[in-house]
Amino acid sequence: MESPESSLLTILRHSKLAALQHHASLVALVRQSRVVSIDAGAHLFRAGDDADAAYLLTLGALEIHADDGTLLDTEHPGALVGEQALMPGGRGQRNATILAQTDCRLLEIDRATFNELLGQQRAVLDEVSAARTRNRLGRTAAPLEALLATSEARSWEDGALVFREGAPPDGMYVVLSGQAQVVLMQNGEPVHIATVYPGQCFGEIGVIQGNPRSASVVAHNHLRAAFVSADRVKALNAANDSTEAYLESLIRSRELPHLGLASQHTVIENGQVCIQTVFSLHDGRELVALRTPDGHYTLTQSDSTVKETVHIAASTTVSLDADGRIIGFADTGNYEDVGGLQALAFNGSPLALQQRRMLKKAAKAAALLAPDKVLCRCLNVDRQTLVDCIAGGAGSLESLQEATGCGTGCGGCIRRIMPMLTGGGTEAPVVRLGPPQSAGDKGRFMGWLRSTLRG
Repeated sequence: MESPESSLLTILRHSKLAALQHHASLVALVRQSRVVSIDAGAHLFRAGDDADAAYLLTLGALEIHADDGTLLDTEHPGALVGEQALMPGGRGQRNATILAQTDCRLLEIDRATFNELLGQQRAVLDEVSAARTRNRLGRTAAPLEALLATSEARSWEDGALVFREGAPPDGMYVVLSGQAQVVLMQNGEPVHIATVYPGQCFGEIGVIQGNPRSASVVAHNHLRAAFVSADRVKALNAANDSTEAYLESLIRSRELPHLGLASQHTVIENGQVCIQTVFSLHDGRELVALRTPDGHYTLTQSDSTVKETVHIAASTTVSLDADGRIIGFADTGNYEDVGGLQALAFNGSPLALQQRRMLKKAAKAAALLAPDKVLCRCLNVDRQTLVDCIAGGAGSLESLQEATGCGTGCGGCIRRIMPMLTGGGTEAPVVRLGPPQSAGDKGRFMGWLRSTLRG
């Protein structure tokens, strides 16, 4: 029978720590680290807590939740959790909540031990992190993938000068880890004007326009970046116009903690300049969002098949796949809980039973307010006809009856018509599918969280 120590070593050899330590070091790590057990439903830590250790999961399953309660991921034995807050440049606080999905056992690696691991194998950790970011970035757009495919990895110590204001534009950079501080000289003094984070580019403007560097860039928090020479960028531009168009339209790219990468650029749709956001998630899914100048917003999951489209408001539709997952939606900018829809689309899990019921409730309420909804079945009078009559001056039931005949048959429609005359009944109630918007509404939030976890 395998001993507990041997079992831990087996897990360690298949974990992230295996790249950092030899077998003898792993044995020492097991012997000096504390084993922690937590019951199903208990929290390992909460978002905002001070970080004093990283943990290696050896038994059970953990759930990672955003600070608004959204389920982000599930971790299994071999996963290293809590290490981000201990990395150089981190805030030293937890950026997510982790709770036990089942009874769990973990190996606690205290801050001092983790820092020792970092000191011994910092280059390995940096390369793993940089490669992960480079791969995720490459999935966001074909032109960026082509640039990164021939890039050169570069790194700088804190405070090192990447390039100086006025220098020739020898290439562009994509930040893989750490940050780049953009500094401009004003009245003889350096002034910090921007910070460039992982996933973002700098130096591309000078390459595209052929102008000298407009500002200096200084490394911060162990900056690592993918460098693409100006000659290489020009060669790719000559081979494919989309490379230059992509760089010119690039607005920003950002890491989404525990989710993946979001990159934004401008695109032309139906003659309008629109903002397109590509969400490349850690689980391999890609969601593409488009916002038009008039506020219309759509989100679509790539390579997915729509099984059902539900109208939950007059101008808001939700698309579901065969398993009941939200794989897209469209909204004109008026639906109050559009953020909740997006959170559930990012989650990627089938809707819970309660959420499916709420979706049907919203669809039913929206259908009642549809312009072509027949309110008077006796004489086939729809809502739009009544709305037009009221707008034309019909301010009483009698005048509506005279103009359309509504309510002169069985009279069952009168109770639905009267609110229209008094200015009510024109908006469907908002049915929240995502987390409650009010941070203080703990009862509703916990109800939403329980229903989501059961789903």
